[in-house]
Amino acid sequence: AEALVIQPGTGTRSPQIIRIITIHPDAPLTPQRTRNRNRVITEIFTSVDVRAENALPTLIIGDLNATPWSNALRQLAHQSGLERLTSLNILEQMSGTWVSTVPGIGIPIDHAYATPNLSATRYQISSATGSDHFPILLEIAFCGGER
Repeated sequence: AEALVIQPGTGTRSPQIIRIITIHPDAPLTPQRTRNRNRVITEIFTSVDVRAENALPTLIIGDLNATPWSNALRQLAHQSGLERLTSLNILEQMSGTWVSTVPGIGIPIDHAYATPNLSATRYQISSATGSDHFPILLEIAFCGGER
């Protein structure tokens, strides 16, 4: 995808290339489905080379069917160098995005991860839309590789 970037304060527009990967692996309802989910997440996370000097800005977003504290996500995020953009503070980390049809009960299984050259400037779990998930609203900014 190509993003049109407006430089703050100048109004200057410049095209930027960004890779957006959407993902929705199996729900871990059986041991086989859990292995499939973990395999898909591993393949996606390891396909992104964040350590390359001019790494392509990449955003991985979707229903990963895993919580941020699951072994699969914690280990892969650490090993890959990808950052979870949907963890701006502890309350947001604990906010549920799934089972939104039950008031006050939910778990965070919808995520956004990015290479170090992207950062979140806004993150919000939005109102219910008729799905069993709350939508995530996310604004991202290009940065120099340091967060």
